[in-house]
Amino acid sequence: MFLGDGPALRGEIEEGPGTGLDPAVLLGHLAAITENLGTVVAASTTYNSPYNLARHFQALDHVTKGRAAVNIVTTGTPAAAANFGLPAHPDKESRYRRAWEFLEVTTRLRDS
Repeated sequence: MFLGDGPALRGEIEEGPGTGLDPAVLLGHLAAITENLGTVVAASTTYNSPYNLARHFQALDHVTKGRAAVNIVTTGTPAAAANFGLPAHPDKESRYRRAWEFLEVTTRLRDS
C-alpha cells in the first residue's frame, strides 16, 4: 500500500489538514494488524533531515518485519517552505543535488 505525504498545508486548512494522518504512522498500524501488507511511504528530502528520516523508516521497517519501503521525493510545491522556516522553496537543481546526497547518507545511516 502506498501513501503519499505532503509537507505543505492547503488553502482550506480550516477543514482539516490536506494530507490527513501521518502515512508512516497509519501504515505501521495497518501492517501490525495484517500479515501480507507491504508499505511504501513518500518522504521529502527537501524538508527532512537524513538522520531523522533514516531512524523513522528503520523503525517502520522493524515493526512491519521488513514490509516497509520509502519513496524519496524532492517536493515540488513552494508552499512547503514556510512550514520549515525557509524564505523560499529551493530551486529544482538544488533540491535534486540535496536528494542524491541525502539518499547516500540516509542509506548509510539505515544500514549502520
